[in-house]
Amino acid sequence: VVREGVPTLAAEPASSRPSGTWRAGFIRRVHVENFMRHQNFTVDFGPNVTFISGKNGSGKSATLQALQCCLGVRARKMGRGTSLGGFVRRGCHSALVVVTLCNEGEGKEAYKPEVFGDRITVERRIDTKGSGSVVIRDSTGKKVGSTMWELNRILDHLNLMVGNPAVVTTQDVARTFLSNDTNDASRYKLFLAA
Repeated sequence: VVREGVPTLAAEPASSRPSGTWRAGFIRRVHVENFMRHQNFTVDFGPNVTFISGKNGSGKSATLQALQCCLGVRARKMGRGTSLGGFVRRGCHSALVVVTLCNEGEGKEAYKPEVFGDRITVERRIDTKGSGSVVIRDSTGKKVGSTMWELNRILDHLNLMVGNPAVVTTQDVARTFLSNDTNDASRYKLFLAA
């Protein structure tokens, strides 16, 4: 489900698991305010999403960039500039990115379920200078943390590697990797980065 009047973006479910099966670490929602060219944009995902498709300008890249930005990937590693401040919508002073993760699972899959419940929400606010803050909330919306250290512990536990180019493949990385002009050395360099 996509809001902001852009109905062409689609989150496609994978068929490897039964439909409707949520597991710890699955992305439930990405919401942005004043991020890139989007004033207010939300994508709600179903379980088992493996890729996003849509027409040019529908928000595919913005969704990936927002996900990476919110979960702590540096701007330079995203391939879109050198500062997170470049993601703030033109004419605005700050941007907000909110990512909601599923925290359900069997055994030890969930991260501190007694603290967070069945969802973990990460809010990242950035300003035009590239500085910002992170807030981590439980399933009731209560603030539980506010450090990148805690966020990295959560991501490590849930095995979310959003900075890995083999896990989150941006348009630029895919174009370079799939190009006939790319040599084996360049492909190997991408492999090492993963």
